[in-house]
Amino acid sequence: AFTVQPGAASGRSAGGTAEGGRAGRRAGAEAGLDASARAAVLGVAGLRLLQPALRRRKESAQDPTAAGLAAILEETVLPAVVECFCSRQDRLFVAAGRCLALLRGHFASRPEAMQPHGARIAKTVLKTFETVAGA
Repeated sequence: AFTVQPGAASGRSAGGTAEGGRAGRRAGAEAGLDASARAAVLGVAGLRLLQPALRRRKESAQDPTAAGLAAILEETVLPAVVECFCSRQDRLFVAAGRCLALLRGHFASRPEAMQPHGARIAKTVLKTFETVAGA
């Protein structure tokens, strides 16, 4: 089970300030996390919640909701995971890569579902290898 501390999404600690009891504001700076850090935290949390759900998911032909869930996975979840994978955030890249591996297994019988995203995924993987090779 996952729990989120009160104020975590807005960058505020449970104690009320983002800097462990100090004033929490610097001259000219906003309190809390910036938008990209907040997006990364929420994205990673969402991807971590998605992983066990994908692992537990077992489709059966008799399940009347299986077709609806498969459509949601293909139309909503898969593009969002690909977007996270192709972002320039390392934490999102890793978490989304794990989800993509699970989705690849889910769509093994229908590889055409992942085909529209194949070029973006491949370019991101090649850019990653290029970056690592240059380091």
